[in-house]
Amino acid sequence: MSRAPAAAITRRAPGNSNRSIAADFLRAFPTLIQGLGGDLAALLGEVGLHPDILAEARAPVPLAAMSGLLEISAASLHRPDLGLRLAELQNGRSFEPLDRLVCNAPTLGDALRYSTTFMDAYGSGLQSDLERTTEPGRHFLRVDFQEQSERSPQFVEQLVLLAHNGVIRLSHGKARAREIWFQ
Repeated sequence: MSRAPAAAITRRAPGNSNRSIAADFLRAFPTLIQGLGGDLAALLGEVGLHPDILAEARAPVPLAAMSGLLEISAASLHRPDLGLRLAELQNGRSFEPLDRLVCNAPTLGDALRYSTTFMDAYGSGLQSDLERTTEPGRHFLRVDFQEQSERSPQFVEQLVLLAHNGVIRLSHGKARAREIWFQ
């Protein structure tokens, strides 16, 4: 598929070391870890997080800690699909801060534009671009991490599956990703 953008919206995170994501992205983490026989407190402690942070959905979790937590957990539990399992348990519900706005968007393209414009509702360390392609009804959404240390395979897979499931849920099954590219 060739992408020839007709229009683009870009939202960049501020360049600072306080990049974070809402603890809501870990909403199902305790259930997943306990179901896999892991020690939640020990895993959180390895990346300097206290279990209480998971009680407040909007609490900021440093992106590097989030990425590290998922990678350490996947390795210690021998679950290379941990990020995908986490996303499935969350069922696209980590994007709830904008659900009302997104659900009332006239088109899926508008919903994606709203999400891109208000990316800070999810976290301050992500950059997103939305491009309309020359093919009608197709959009290209790119999510980039500001720092390599914040990008882990587990977190990227979780984020992609959450977004995919969220689009399906919000569109009542009428829209979905046709392609997913990893770089």
